[in-house]
Amino acid sequence: MPGVLYQTPGDSLAFSVNHRELRKALHSGGGLGVVELAIDGGTRQTVVLVDRHLDPVRGDYWHVDFRPADAAAVAEAVEAQQQAEADAEERAALAANEPTFTEPEEGEGEDGAEGTPESE
Repeated sequence: MPGVLYQTPGDSLAFSVNHRELRKALHSGGGLGVVELAIDGGTRQTVVLVDRHLDPVRGDYWHVDFRPADAAAVAEAVEAQQQAEADAEERAALAANEPTFTEPEEGEGEDGAEGTPESE
């Protein structure tokens, strides 16, 4: 899978990575998107995921973008993860309180009563 490491200052570096290894590394770090990356056997550096493109059906990674991690980047990743968790909890709470609608069975009127007034 292709990826880019955006460096400032300096040139960006294109690389490829095994998608399974990347997924494992990203999820083992608490989902923050902070991983150790060594391109072509070079020096390992801590990087943070800044963008990703996913297969809309399977959820596999198609492409990833990283930048070197500094304290601000890690703090931003932590804040984004906390917001995502809060949003998920809010959606779950709303879903738990949503009413459930069912279709009336055959022979029931719209008000749920058996038959219709004309048939009585």
